[in-house]
Amino acid sequence: MAMLQQTIFDCAIYHGYGNRIAQRDHKAGGFALELGLKDVSLILDTAHKANAPMPFGSVLRDRFLAAKAGGHADLDWSALGLRASLESGKLAEVEAAVEKARSA
Repeated sequence: MAMLQQTIFDCAIYHGYGNRIAQRDHKAGGFALELGLKDVSLILDTAHKANAPMPFGSVLRDRFLAAKAGGHADLDWSALGLRASLESGKLAEVEAAVEKARSA
């Protein structure tokens, strides 16, 4: 994270959410995962109406849907990072992070 935050990524989003993802701090109270899903869906709907391609938009929507289906809808949207950990076989780490977020 230090390398990212000292290069072209020296901005609030990387300092805030980058640290939250790295520290697995996904407690509710930030920007709810459900709200992120709503925003991505609105963007994709608008892009569709304008015939504007959004190739990464559908990937992001699918990540939000997978997180929601996986029982993480009550967490901050930074919990999207948990999906990558889960898919790499780190179930115990994901379960610990979710427990930490829900007990905070």
